[in-house]
Amino acid sequence: DCEWPTDATVLSIGGHMHEHGTSYEVDYVKADGSTERIYEIDPWAEENRDFPVLENFGEGELEVEAGESFRTYCNWYNATESLLSFPDEMCTTFVVAFPLETALSCVLGKYTD
Repeated sequence: DCEWPTDATVLSIGGHMHEHGTSYEVDYVKADGSTERIYEIDPWAEENRDFPVLENFGEGELEVEAGESFRTYCNWYNATESLLSFPDEMCTTFVVAFPLETALSCVLGKYTD
């Protein structure tokens, strides 16, 4: 989960995995604790790695408040004998939103510089 540090208007959301991905979901966790699925790619296709599917929202269609969060779920199928790890596989959600004073990067629930 990545909590929003400020109120924002979300314009687009997308996901990134590599060829082992099978499905990708993002839920919007609202202040009241309810959730809404806002992004879902099932099944994940290998071409999504380089050409991600975007979910676009009109201005005012997806307004998030500080403290609300997005929860990402990534699923993989590993047919190899090895453990999958970065950079061979990953799970990254990206969001276009405004107004933000700087770009935000949230890793494992913590914002980084």
